[in-house]
Amino acid sequence: MKFLSFLAMTLGFMAVAASEDKYVFERLDKNDALLLVVDLQVGLYNLARDFDPTLYRDQILAHAALGKVFDLPVILTTSADNGPNGPLPKEILEMYPDAPLVHRQGEVDAWDNQKFRDAVKAANKSQIIMAGITTDVCTTFLALSLREEGYSVWANVEASGTTSRLVRDISNDRMAKAGVHTVSLFSIACDLMRDWRNTPGAKEMIPWLDKYFPVWGYVARAHEAAVNNGTIQPEQIAEILLMKHLERGCLAFKLTSLRPTEARKNSGSGSGSSDGRAMLQKALDLLAESRRETKMLQEGLKEQMEMTMELREAVAKQEEIVHEMGKQMMEIKDQMTEELQRAREQLETIATNATDGPQRSYADVTRLTPFLPRNDSRTLAAPPNLTDVLYCTIDVSRLEEDEARLSAGTIRTTVENEVRSELDNPTWRCRSVTSDPKNPHRIRITCRDESEHEIVKRIAETKLAPGPRILRDDLYPIRVDNVSRIAVLNERNEVRTEVTEMLGRENDTEVGKIAWLSKRDVPKAYDSMVVYLKKRSEARRFINEGFFVAGGESGTTKAFERRDRPKQCYNCQQITSHKAY
Repeated sequence: MKFLSFLAMTLGFMAVAASEDKYVFERLDKNDALLLVVDLQVGLYNLARDFDPTLYRDQILAHAALGKVFDLPVILTTSADNGPNGPLPKEILEMYPDAPLVHRQGEVDAWDNQKFRDAVKAANKSQIIMAGITTDVCTTFLALSLREEGYSVWANVEASGTTSRLVRDISNDRMAKAGVHTVSLFSIACDLMRDWRNTPGAKEMIPWLDKYFPVWGYVARAHEAAVNNGTIQPEQIAEILLMKHLERGCLAFKLTSLRPTEARKNSGSGSGSSDGRAMLQKALDLLAESRRETKMLQEGLKEQMEMTMELREAVAKQEEIVHEMGKQMMEIKDQMTEELQRAREQLETIATNATDGPQRSYADVTRLTPFLPRNDSRTLAAPPNLTDVLYCTIDVSRLEEDEARLSAGTIRTTVENEVRSELDNPTWRCRSVTSDPKNPHRIRITCRDESEHEIVKRIAETKLAPGPRILRDDLYPIRVDNVSRIAVLNERNEVRTEVTEMLGRENDTEVGKIAWLSKRDVPKAYDSMVVYLKKRSEARRFINEGFFVAGGESGTTKAFERRDRPKQCYNCQQITSHKAY
C-alpha cells in the first residue's frame, strides 16, 4: 500500500510538471498592441554596425510605418536629442506629427521617465512592439522593465542596432531568456495581419513591402491575386506580368499559364475578359516604357565606353612620354659617367707627373689640359643629409607668463655649461638651437650622435628651471600588410608585450611601438599593422625594399596614411566640412 501511495504521488507531480512546461503560443493582436520607437535617432544611427547602413535605415522606417499600416497607437521617445545624438529621422516625425514624443534628458532606461511611463499606461495596451538604438541598452533595458511590469513584449531585432554582431546576439539571448519575443519585422507584420484576405491584408501590405522589403512584394501580390484554388483574376494579370518581366528582364511571357478559360468562368460575363485585355494593354505599355529606358541606359553606357577609350589613349601617350624621359635620363647618366671617368684619369695623370717628373707651372698644366665643353648649369652645393638628425625638443608653452618663459639663448647657455662640466671639455658647443617655425614655444637642440643626444636630454630634464617639458622623440610609421596574426596578437587578441623587441631583432632596427590596424574580433589569419620606427632612414629603407619580417614571415610595406573620420556637425547633424560649433 505504501508503494502504491508513493507511485500515485510521483505520477501526480509528473503531471503537474508536464502541465507547467507546456508552451503557450502568444499571438499579436492589433487591437491590443502598442508601437514604441525608442531612440532611433540620426546621431545614434552611426553606432549601428551589425547591419548594412542602407538596409538598416529602411528597417527603421519600416518599423515606424507599422503603426500606419495596422492603425496602432504610437509613442516616440528620444535621449538628449539636442546634442550629438540628434533628433528622430524626419520621415518618422512626418508620419506621426500628433503622436506623444517624450524627450529624455538623462534616463538611460526609458521606463525610468515618468512622462514616458504615464504615456504607455494611458494607451491601455498589454502587448508592446518596440525597437531602439542600441540593442544592448535602450532596447534591452526597456524590454526587461516592461516584462517586470507584466507587459508582453515583442522586440524587433531588425530595427534595433548596436556596435557589433556579438553584442547583438548576447542582448537578444538576454531578452529571450526573460520572456521577450525576439522577432523579425516581417513576422510582426504577418502576426498582426493573420490572414492575407483580412483588412489590413495583402492589398494594404503591398505598398509597405514595395517600399521597404521589395523581395516580399511579389509574395504579397501572389496572395492577393490567388483566389478560387489559385486562379488569377483578370485585374491582377498586368501586375503579375510586370513583376515577372522586371525579374527576368525579357518579354518571354507564358500566356498559357494565365488560364483564361477559368478566368472567364470566374468572371461570369464578358466584362471580365475586356477588363483583362485592358490591364494586359497597360502592362505592355509599361514594358515598352521600360524598353525605352533600357535603350537610354545603353546609350549612356556607350558614351561612358567612348570616354574610357579616350582616357586609355591619353594614358598611352603619357606612358610614351615617360619612356622617352627615361631614355633621356639614361643618356645623361652615361654622359656624366664618361665625364667623371675622364676627370679621374686627368687627376691621376697630374698626380703621377707631380710625383715622378719635374714640377710643372700653372701655365704648363693649363696648356696640357684638354678643353671641356662649358656647361651653363651651375652645380649647387648639396645640403647636409638631415634624414636622421637627432633633436631634443623642449616645450615652454605651459609657463604662466611670457616673461618667465625660457628663451633659446638661456637654454643654450644652461645646456652648454652643464655638458662642458660633465664631459670636461671647455670648448664644447651645441650643434644648433632653433625654434620650431610652426610652434615658437618649442625649442629644438640638434645633437651630433646618440650619446650626445642622451646627455642633452638628461641635462634638460634635470637642470632647467621647473615648468618646461621634454617631448618624446619622433617616431616614423610604416604600414605592413599580410602579417601573421599569431605573431603579433595573443589568445586574448591583445598585442604581445615582447613583439617590439622581436620585430627589432628580426629586422635589425629600432621599433618604438606597433598598432594592429584590422578588427581584432574578426579571426583572420593575416592582416595589417602599423610599425613606428625610431629612424626616418630605416622607415624609408623598409618602404623602398617592400618587405618587413614579422614572426619569420615577410609582410609587404608601404607608407602609412592616417585617415581622419568624417566630421559631423552637432547642429545640423550632417557630414560636412564646416566647423561643428
